[in-house]
Amino acid sequence: MLVINSGLKIFFAIAVRVFCFVSFFIFSANLLIAREIYEVGIFTDKIYDHTLNLTDSVSKIRDDDSSSLPLLTDSLKQNIPAVSEIINNTVRLGSRQIKLLKKVRYHAYSKTVLRAGLITGIDELMNIQDTSEHKILGLSENEENVTLSNDGKRDQKVISRRVTSSLKKIIPNVLVLNIYDERVDLGVVTVPSPLSAKYIRYYDYRLDGIEYEKGKRVFRIKTDFKSGIFPGFKGYLYINDSIFTLRKINLQTNSATNLFILNTIRFVQNYEVYNDSSGLSFVMPTGMVVKAYGSFMELIRFSIINKTVISDYKFNQPVAKGVFDDFDVEINKDADKPQSKYWEKWDYLKTPEEKEEFEKLSIVNQQKPGFISFGGSTINFGRNLSLNILDAYRFTRAEGHVPALSFTYDLYFKKYVFNAMMGYGSADYMLKYNLNTDLNLTKNRSVKLSAGVYYNTLPLHKSPNVFIYLMNDIYTLFTHKDKMNYYNASGFYAELGKSFLTSKFTATLKYSQEEQKNAYVNTQFSFYRKDAVYADNPPVNEGLLRNIGIRLRIDLNRYKYTDWGDNDISIRKATFFPVILFDFDYSGRKLGSSFEFKRYNLSLAGYSNIFSYLNLNYKIGTVYLLGSVPYQMLASLEQKFFGYPKDLSFIVVDYGEFFGDVAYWMNVENNFGKFFPFNVPVLRKLTFLGFFGAGYTSVRQQTRDYSSVKDFGVTKGWYTEIGFGIANLMDVGYLRMGFRLSNFVNNNNTFLSFDMGL
Repeated sequence: MLVINSGLKIFFAIAVRVFCFVSFFIFSANLLIAREIYEVGIFTDKIYDHTLNLTDSVSKIRDDDSSSLPLLTDSLKQNIPAVSEIINNTVRLGSRQIKLLKKVRYHAYSKTVLRAGLITGIDELMNIQDTSEHKILGLSENEENVTLSNDGKRDQKVISRRVTSSLKKIIPNVLVLNIYDERVDLGVVTVPSPLSAKYIRYYDYRLDGIEYEKGKRVFRIKTDFKSGIFPGFKGYLYINDSIFTLRKINLQTNSATNLFILNTIRFVQNYEVYNDSSGLSFVMPTGMVVKAYGSFMELIRFSIINKTVISDYKFNQPVAKGVFDDFDVEINKDADKPQSKYWEKWDYLKTPEEKEEFEKLSIVNQQKPGFISFGGSTINFGRNLSLNILDAYRFTRAEGHVPALSFTYDLYFKKYVFNAMMGYGSADYMLKYNLNTDLNLTKNRSVKLSAGVYYNTLPLHKSPNVFIYLMNDIYTLFTHKDKMNYYNASGFYAELGKSFLTSKFTATLKYSQEEQKNAYVNTQFSFYRKDAVYADNPPVNEGLLRNIGIRLRIDLNRYKYTDWGDNDISIRKATFFPVILFDFDYSGRKLGSSFEFKRYNLSLAGYSNIFSYLNLNYKIGTVYLLGSVPYQMLASLEQKFFGYPKDLSFIVVDYGEFFGDVAYWMNVENNFGKFFPFNVPVLRKLTFLGFFGAGYTSVRQQTRDYSSVKDFGVTKGWYTEIGFGIANLMDVGYLRMGFRLSNFVNNNNTFLSFDMGL
């Protein structure tokens, strides 16, 4: 982080006004695009039906934009309806289909190929979509049955699967683009559809050519989203003459679509018409190609290409009870053990290179995994034991250098987890250890027991975390300033939690005991500024803190689960309601504690993706303390710690600047989306952030008199700050500039924060 000394009130005033103006402009523009446009009636024309050739459904897909369609000469323009008539009739047909299609079930085969390689020149940097020369890093193929309902429920059962380790835990969803939806869900963003009644006025359409299939005309319509600053699609729609059914789409996301490390996603889908048992007709995709292109830090480019064949459609048929449960993806336990002949019927979808990789895959799957392997931050010994690399070292002014060994042992895919850490402080000559466990006591993991015993030096008013220690190590060693204060702690804890109503309500009983003692400055070591001196460590109210309490967690969100068929289960959030937490803690002399106080903590936090440029991340909370509160237990306004790019805390507030026995706070940040809506390297993924924070603390004289530190600050009225920032710098960087709006202090009214993380 870099502190910017600024007394330029003119710059401050201009920056705040510019931020408010830009925020208001973007918000107003999104309100306009979100309006309802008009109602569409039901399209009642008869639709023809014909026999589908599955082999042709993918092999005939042209997945490039250059085709040999004839131009629209004067002779061809005869008896051609206006493009507005073609689009309006196609939209009406889609609206009819959405109303009539209640449930659909189909069979799918899909093949996915992951390629990646280094960017070696400017041509590769500009043309990120060409990865054909790169080596295959991941390969998978799946056969599955999928059931969908019009209320968003989904059931996907994977019958057979073979996959490389690089794609092992990627959910094998067939990404079918439902072009008739109002907004197409791409996972991280929703994009307005060019065949939605609500959004067609925001697209441009042009009749670009005509082709003939079995003597029937097919119109080629070129389309593009009118606004270059909002997410949308561009490409081609192929629509059958007279009956206005889709024959094919060839669409890709525009440069304003924010897809994290992806630059664009492209969809090429063939469509056919199916009749159900009651005579209703539906236009459904058959063969498709999905290509996602991306880059990381402008150093590596990659592509994920999926080819899929869909068949055996069944419409509006009753589904068995329990089909739409919380598990939207279930992989059969024997899915990875099909007969070798099974995959032969799909060979026409594989290139010779891919067939060779699949042969290698079948050999690798028969081999046992090596004893030692490497994870992102671990060294793994077998399947269950791992050494945590990031815990191997830390440095503080109280402990000096702390080399440590930290191991994790887990069973049954982390149903039972055991952690052990042991280190030694070179300056305080203290042995450090931490032994803890998390045990899920029931099959559905609704009952959890956590317990631990420890002897360690801990940061004051900050939960210890390996990344907090890591970033503080770098800051301390290179600036001769320690960002945190410390105390010595030894004790144990135990927590027993039970979830109810499918984890929507969780109650946890807590008990802890901790001997708290002062820590002192024991070293002056640093790489630079060796003549500087570390600040004194503040004293704490020494004594035994014995505590009992209860935690209540209310989470009304809906979650989806993936059963990987090997006892491992993954969880994904499907909705974005706020999560409410309430903690009550009591420490009293009746329990043998040195302190007598009560602590109430209530917080609400969540994320809301309202539309493309309104993505709110928010946190609201309060702490209320009663009794003889020791200094180390005071509430404070939390400073954002570097290295946590998505953490919501105060930017300009210093560590330990505001304390109290009463505290209120609110932090809100919005990601407005793409900052530069064009495809320029380095700039193409930047998104614009805006944030606001408000907090208040107060302290009773009794609390100040009891505290071991008398000279601590409280807010004068409400502390407020505002700021803006840029996210996705080289895919990992977050740059924020914050400004105080109240509680000004000399030389610390602005702050520039830089974080790195995914």
